[in-house]
Amino acid sequence: MIGSDVMMVTLKALIPEDAEELLRLQHQLDQESKFMLLEPDERQSSLNQVKEMIESCNGFEIEGTKRKSLIVDGQWVNEYYMSMILIKEKRIEDQI
Repeated sequence: MIGSDVMMVTLKALIPEDAEELLRLQHQLDQESKFMLLEPDERQSSLNQVKEMIESCNGFEIEGTKRKSLIVDGQWVNEYYMSMILIKEKRIEDQI
C-alpha cells in the first residue's frame, strides 16, 4: 500500500431530494476543475431540471468489463463500461 492515508467512501442512490446538493457540487466542480464539460458560470441547470434528471435516471447497465484495469489499494480491480438508454424505444409494430 502506498502511503498511510485511508479514505472511506459511502455510496448511496441519488434521489430527487439530493438535487440541491448535486447542483451545488456541480457548480463547485466547475470552479475547481479544468476537466469538467462546462466553464464556471456556464451551467444553466435549474433546481427543477436537476430533480427531473434524477427522476428520469432509473439505473445503468454494465455493457462491458475491462478486467484488471486499475490497481486500488494494491489489488487489481475491474473497470466497467456502463450506459443507460434515455429515449423510449418504439415498438416495431408502431413503425410499420
